Parts: sequence; structure tokens; C-alpha cells
Amino acid sequence: MNPSSDYMLGLLNKVWSSLMDEELRSHIPAEDMFDNHTFRTAGVTILGPEQYAVFIDCSEQLVVRIAASMFDTSIDGLSNEEIVDALGEFVNMVAGEIEGTLIGNFQIGIPVVSKSRKHKLNIPSSHILMDCWAIDDSAPIRALFLLTEAR
Repeated sequence: MNPSSDYMLGLLNKVWSSLMDEELRSHIPAEDMFDNHTFRTAGVTILGPEQYAVFIDCSEQLVVRIAASMFDTSIDGLSNEEIVDALGEFVNMVAGEIEGTLIGNFQIGIPVVSKSRKHKLNIPSSHILMDCWAIDDSAPIRALFLLTEAR
């Protein structure tokens, strides 16, 4: 399986548009992107005949918009716990869309969410199957789908 970044963008937009009532656009990030944005990352495994992982690397600006939409509140009224919960749920929703395309019996794990950071995400020892950068109002988001272990 080697779907394109356009396919991944479609899966990402399926989840995004259900929450935000708009779509993300494909985006190639600038070199100085990590100087201009703070990011949080959420990751979750998909376990079955093969082991996969899904990561959402999202600018803080978009993370708070996702959380405000999920909790039906203003951005100013959000707690850090709600922001973390929302990004964890968002990566679960994207993983669910991907899992639905896989053949075999798979189970989605428990998401892990990082603290804010201003550096690039590096993931060793994996094979990237899909990698998609998107943007909404100049705030970037990245979705990665990895094969972490073939059985």
C-alpha cells in the first residue's frame, strides 16, 4: 500500500471538515516554518497483521481551533487538558479513517500527545507510507502514516 499525499489529504479533510465545516489545502512548508509556529504532535498505533502509526503534527493555532470546535466553546475558554484531549481525539479520528481502508483485523491504540515545541518532528525506524502537509489560514498541519513493523 503506497497511497499518495492527495489520498491522505482526503482522509485528513474528511475529519477536518466534519469539525470545522471547511477544508484544508495542500501545502509545501517553508524552511522557516518552525521559526514562525509552535507545534503539538499526537500519535496513535494501528495494530493488526502489520503495525502502523499515525501522527498529526499540528500548529498550536489549529490545535486550539480543533479543541474549541470539539468542546463548542471559545478559544479563550479552553484549558490545556481540553486542548490535549481534542488533539488526541483528532488523531484517533484520522486513524479510524485509515484503519477503515486496511485489510484485516486492526485495533487502534491509545493516543499520545506532546507538549508544544518549535522544532521538526523526526521519527526513526519506520517506513513512511503517506506524508501530507496542509494549511488553513497560514497555519500548517502534517499527517503521517507509517509502517512501523511488518509481521
